[in-house]
Formats: sequence, C-alpha cells, structure tokens
Amino acid sequence: MSRSSYRETQSRTAVIFWSNLLFMMGIAAMATAVGALGPLFINDPGTPISNMEHGIWAGGAVVILAVLVVGKMWLTGTDGHKIAKSMGATQVNLPEGLLEVYEEREYNRKIADFAHYVETCSLAAGMTEVPGAYVLFEESGLNAFAAGSGSGKSVVAITEGALLAFDRDELEGVVGHEVAHITQGDTSYAMKIIALCTALMIFTEIGRLLMYVRGGKDNKLAIFGIVVCFAGLLGTLFARLMQAYLSRQAEFRADASGALYAGTTRGLVSALKKIESTAAVETKSKIPQACAHMLLAPPGNAMGFGAKVMSLSFATHPPTKKRIAALEGESILEAKGTDRNSPFES
Repeated sequence: MSRSSYRETQSRTAVIFWSNLLFMMGIAAMATAVGALGPLFINDPGTPISNMEHGIWAGGAVVILAVLVVGKMWLTGTDGHKIAKSMGATQVNLPEGLLEVYEEREYNRKIADFAHYVETCSLAAGMTEVPGAYVLFEESGLNAFAAGSGSGKSVVAITEGALLAFDRDELEGVVGHEVAHITQGDTSYAMKIIALCTALMIFTEIGRLLMYVRGGKDNKLAIFGIVVCFAGLLGTLFARLMQAYLSRQAEFRADASGALYAGTTRGLVSALKKIESTAAVETKSKIPQACAHMLLAPPGNAMGFGAKVMSLSFATHPPTKKRIAALEGESILEAKGTDRNSPFES
C-alpha cells in the first residue's frame, strides 16, 4: 500500500468515527432533553416521576425520529435519477441516444463530451454500469454533483454554466471527481444525512406547533413544545456539524481519486481555479441549501461577514485554494515521475 493510500484509509476511518460520534451525541442530547424535561411539564406538580417514565419519554423521542428518518429515506431512496430530477436536472445520455437540446452544434458537442467523460471515468473507476448524465439547464453557476448508489441508480450532473465554461480537460476532471464520490460511497452517506436533517427539522416543527397549543391554564403543553423544539434544534446542530465535517474530508479524497480516473490533475485544478475566480460573484441557484454538501463547490452566493464566520464550522467544502494546492502537489509528483507505490518514499 502506498503512503497516500494509507493516509486516505486512515482519513476515511477518522471521518466515519467522528461522524458517528457526532450523530450519537445529537441523538443523546435530544433524548435527554425530551426524556428529562417532558414528564416535568406534562405531569401535575408534586406527582412522583419514576426513572421508567423518563426512559419512556426519551425512547419515544428516538422512535419518532427514527420513523421520520426511515420514512424520508424510503421516499427519497438512493435513486440518483429521482434526486437529479427533483432538482430540475435533465438526463442527456438517454437509452435511445444523446439528447440534442438546441440546434447549435457547439452546444450539443459539449453535451456529447460530458456524456463521454461520464462513461470513460466510470469505466476507469471499475463501475459496472455507466451513471446517468444530467444537466441543470438555466443554472448559471459553475457546479456539479453526484447522487445515488447501487446498480443503475447513480448519476453525475453538471450545471449549464459549468458545461459551457469548462473546456474538455476541465470537464473530464470535474466528472472524475463526481464519479469518485459515487465509488467511495459518499453519495449514499449524503442522502442519509439529508434524511436525518429533514427529520430533525420536522421534529422541530412538531415542537413549534405544540408551542401554540394551550393545554390548560398553565400552558404545560405549549411549554413542552418549547422543549421538543429545542431538542430538535440541538439535534439539527449536531447533524449539520457532522454533515459539514464529513463533506470536507470527502472532497479531498474525491479530488485525488477523481484525478486518477481522469488521468491527470490538470483539468480539475483548472476547473477549481475558474470556480475560485467567480466565487465573489453572486448567482441565484434553484439547488436546495440542504444539498450544498453534494456539490463540487459551495453555491455561488456571496456571503456576508456573519455567514463567513459561521462557515468556519458549518462549511460543507474546504477552501478551494487548499484543494488546488493539494492537487498541484500531486501534479509535482506526476511531473517528477515519483514512484508513489513505494513504501520507502521519503
């Protein structure tokens, strides 16, 4: 095993450990809040409350959350085609052939190049089936994403802005990056995180509804709604931290593996530089914020000072400059012809 492969394996193990830890902390915090405080508000003052009653309340909160998560995952599944279509994307590599959108030959050539690189990169990655190739028409930002897992359910999508702005090398590098997300299992994990965050938000909304219900003169049910709402918000906080940390680590791995599938780092480096040069330009996007961690780069919406401060912990992507620096380091190794498979490499 090369040193780089060993580091990637260690990094992935650490990501799984910390993400699972954050998940457990979030669930524990939510169950503690509901289990400890719920009976105090619902029962009459002075009524003894047993440990079993606290446990039932805490367990009930976890069961409700589990049902919401499973329900959301069942509705969404891991079918990338459904996810891409729900975001307004159109498939261009149809079973009957490539989709010709406009009469302009240059535009259709871009689509053909994109579909071709989805096929070649997926074959280089050892995938048995070619992912669906989707384009988000009328999306001017430079971005792309992968979704879905399993046979015939994965897709690679790109915005119209990126399709037109990237040259062939850049397009191949970006596609390789997205294919890497599929082969590394990032797309499957991403959907689980989306399901969890959605369930927690639903749980929070349940609490908000209870806040406006008058359960008696002392409004105990409304007060309990505050407890449920707080528990949901706390759980969402931990889930978002987990989502952000996992996504940042996954981007570095996908950059390295994607460059391998494309055959060189040059294309992806050039594409990231173009994205970095347009980062300060505010663009409107129809892509939901909850799906930001699925994208090649953060949505191109200009951030204020407060948002930038918050992004230090909740950013779904590492700084683009750091990703470029890491890839350019790989390029130096390529140029020198360094034997990266040697365990004695200094």
